[in-house]
Amino acid sequence: MGIDWAPKTNRIVTCAADKNAYVWTQNEDGKWTPSWVLLRTNRAATCVKWSPKEDKLAVGSGAGIISICYFASENNWWVSKHIKNPDPQ
Repeated sequence: MGIDWAPKTNRIVTCAADKNAYVWTQNEDGKWTPSWVLLRTNRAATCVKWSPKEDKLAVGSGAGIISICYFASENNWWVSKHIKNPDPQ
């Protein structure tokens, strides 16, 4: 499981062994609301990190894939593009 906080935008991103990630935003009443991140991975999401601008995030998985995620406002969720680790051979 992974977690990271974006201090400028006050958002939290989490990922877990259930292959899911969520971006959590705090409402005005203090309640945290999750927004789903579409990872498209078949293994556990093991680590997560916000970009310096806090507009993208990276999620690593047990499959050796890194997902670069960004918010798609037309769908109201986070989508990802995969970067595969190069073959070590």
